[in-house]
Amino acid sequence: MGSDKSEPRSVTRVEIGQCIYCRSLPSADDPLQDEHIFPFGLFGRQTLVRASCRRCADKTSPFESKVQKQDLYGLRIALGFPTRRKRQRESVSTLPMEIVTNTGETKDIEVPIEDYCPLLPFPLFNPPAYLSKAPYKEGIQMTGWAAAPAKRPLEEIANKYDAKEIAVWTLRYPQAWALMFAKIGYALAVGHYGLARIRAEDAYVTNAILGKTNDVGMWVGCDGEKVYVVASCLLLSLSFLLLAFWWPKRPMRAGNPITDTTLSDEPITSSVQDSVRQTEVCLGSS
Repeated sequence: MGSDKSEPRSVTRVEIGQCIYCRSLPSADDPLQDEHIFPFGLFGRQTLVRASCRRCADKTSPFESKVQKQDLYGLRIALGFPTRRKRQRESVSTLPMEIVTNTGETKDIEVPIEDYCPLLPFPLFNPPAYLSKAPYKEGIQMTGWAAAPAKRPLEEIANKYDAKEIAVWTLRYPQAWALMFAKIGYALAVGHYGLARIRAEDAYVTNAILGKTNDVGMWVGCDGEKVYVVASCLLLSLSFLLLAFWWPKRPMRAGNPITDTTLSDEPITSSVQDSVRQTEVCLGSS
């Protein structure tokens, strides 16, 4: 019997039996639900069993939903990421892109899934303020981004749609990404060390995860040094408090300030633009 390639192939389950965020115990009204360390929709395979109460799940679900269902909507469909809504996924046949034609006309178009550009850009954050000791007020700011190109040559798509620029929308919510990274890092620590070895008063990051404080930039960040290209995906190795992936904010558009190296096999870095979009794909630029 064949397996669904979009489903995680192996699962590791760690029994917890207590909400890892508020430390509440199972009850008749709330027996607690399992918590994926990495979200299921991002190929999460490790599960903390009975590890989140309903109230805390209501706090974490919104930012994970922004990442998976909005920022990564097109990419997850195009690359067959796991989903619990298979019928809804099967009903999708096209995805949105924006192009600038060779005559300079900007168009919003719907393209077949196979023509979508599932580029993998990741946002770059400052180091966690807790470790860098840099002045810090609140929130988190994206300071740059890196990207890996799609496997399909972009020139093929550009020629098909008479485009000199292609834009796809992603990462409108960098703070939601940072909160998801915080949740992943904390859940990894719980799974590895056990909840009993992490005192509630020392788990400062849980306040940010639950929205009690706006200080995720204290605990989440990048070291800006180690970038690895793995299976067309960029993985940042952080030497700081929490593990984080990067992802960018908006679509990416060809042209300034990225050059045609965007089409190479190397990661791309660039300063963040003030506009609502970021340069992502460069076609025919010099």
